[in-house]
Amino acid sequence: MKHLYLLAALCAAGLACGTKHYQQSQYPFHNPAFTMDTLHGLKTNGVYVLRSIQSGDSIRQATVHQFYRFYATGQSNLTLDNQHSITTPAGYVNAVRKDAAYTGHGTLFEGYYRQQGGRMVIQEVTMPLRQFNYRYGYTNQDSLVLVRSTIKGKGRFTEDYFHSNYKEVYLFMPLPALATDSYRPHW
Repeated sequence: MKHLYLLAALCAAGLACGTKHYQQSQYPFHNPAFTMDTLHGLKTNGVYVLRSIQSGDSIRQATVHQFYRFYATGQSNLTLDNQHSITTPAGYVNAVRKDAAYTGHGTLFEGYYRQQGGRMVIQEVTMPLRQFNYRYGYTNQDSLVLVRSTIKGKGRFTEDYFHSNYKEVYLFMPLPALATDSYRPHW
């Protein structure tokens, strides 16, 4: 009998520590009727690659390799390439498709976005922490500029979240293979 209680306790602990996979309904930004704001430049037929970081008067080239993919359904994903191994258009396409495929594991920074005018808020779930993070920024013709990242604000389009001396500049890289891509993220 003692062993049965021990086994039950171990199973309960294992289930409690398991990875939580968020469903669409658990994202406050999820909107089944989402329509993209096509007037303000966000593109879905490629990726936005981090190129530079500005802090005050200092501008430096990015030393980390990361990129965003946005979907016309309001979903987004940030991919980190710590080994700098993704260097070709085919490499980016494969990475995007791998992240979007359901593997039973969440990606590190999957989420949804909202747009209002030229501004946008990205709501990401940080899987290891199981909490929502909000990234505030704006789009230009071929770039995405993120100015703030915080767990505060709940993604509201409030003026003070869009002003900062810090800027991450992502440049758009078109990937024709993604223009007609049927791959959709699982979250």
